[in-house]
Amino acid sequence: VIHEPRSYGALTSIIDEMGKDPRFEVIILAVHYRHGVFSDNNYHDGGAANYFRNYKIPFKIGSDSSGNFIDLKTLSPDVVFFQTPYNQFLFPPSYSPKIVSQFAFLAYMPYYGISLSDDEKPLTHTPSFFQYVRYAFMGSDLDCVDLRQRVVWSNGFLKVFNSGCPKFAYVLSKKYDQTKSTWRTSGSTSFRVLWTPRWNPDEGNSHFLTYWQVLLNWAREKNNAIEFVLRPHPLMFNYLLKTRKLTESQLAHIKDEFALTDYTHIDESDEYQYTFLGADCLIADPNTSMALEFFVQDKPVVYTDSEKNNDCQFMKGLLPGYYVVHTEAEMIRQLNSLLSGEGDSAIKDYRKKAVERLMAPLKEMSCGKRAINAIVSDVISK
Repeated sequence: VIHEPRSYGALTSIIDEMGKDPRFEVIILAVHYRHGVFSDNNYHDGGAANYFRNYKIPFKIGSDSSGNFIDLKTLSPDVVFFQTPYNQFLFPPSYSPKIVSQFAFLAYMPYYGISLSDDEKPLTHTPSFFQYVRYAFMGSDLDCVDLRQRVVWSNGFLKVFNSGCPKFAYVLSKKYDQTKSTWRTSGSTSFRVLWTPRWNPDEGNSHFLTYWQVLLNWAREKNNAIEFVLRPHPLMFNYLLKTRKLTESQLAHIKDEFALTDYTHIDESDEYQYTFLGADCLIADPNTSMALEFFVQDKPVVYTDSEKNNDCQFMKGLLPGYYVVHTEAEMIRQLNSLLSGEGDSAIKDYRKKAVERLMAPLKEMSCGKRAINAIVSDVISK
């Protein structure tokens, strides 16, 4: 069950592996969703269906804008995969874990890959969801331990596995193709900088309002020496409008400023993997999965500071491999330094070793294959 393109990346590995295995039949269901960031309680199209059409991925339409969802039970599923642990908010009651678990095993592979903040774990590892889940395929040992501790009362019904992080898989399997990316310049002629701010500044870890003008001015000064692309979180602009941090006219002004600046633009397309593969540097907010997903390419990440300093143990172990900045001056100074050539050998060496550690499980066996083996073993044992 997939409601937006970025969620598909969490399941690509297992969908591909199941597609090669005659024991499995895979149905991809593209559905609408609702979210508190919208000004209504209606179901919105997150672009999943268009994404599958564009990339010629077989799928079924699961819902419409009026809130009519296909009855999952009519598909006779044995296992239903979700990537979000708060389905009761996104989807109608018929898609709640309690209802779906009455006719199928629930499986979970998180859309974000690996937890990077302790503050988010009560939501992403919530017992209200996992009490109905049979298979949880997590991205790290620490996530497995945290989830097991939160549902220790499940008496063994929930099976938790470290399958590796599925969002890293394409780094091994895909080669950069500029025609499929958002980049307009060649990497040989410009330094390509990608910025992926988070959507909610009220959480203390989204820096779009702090840095957009500073970064745009920097891009103007560098002219054709760089290409600068802003790729906002899909909910960011809606949230800033809803909370009145921006007016419609202010947002229109920002978009115009990017559109009118040479070698700079905003990317709101569905595809991001080839754009990631073609970037030379990423600017990222705290606790975003985007930073980690880019990090495993062994490329520099400029990482904005967190006001709450709520990095979890896993994230703290990676921070020495990031270029952490706290102010506008530090941001520009660091970007200029990277533009001249990445010279901090300590950060580069630490990052290289961390990347080798993170990618090792996937080089041994894909996340999808690990998940298939776990499901088949469980079924055969019954």
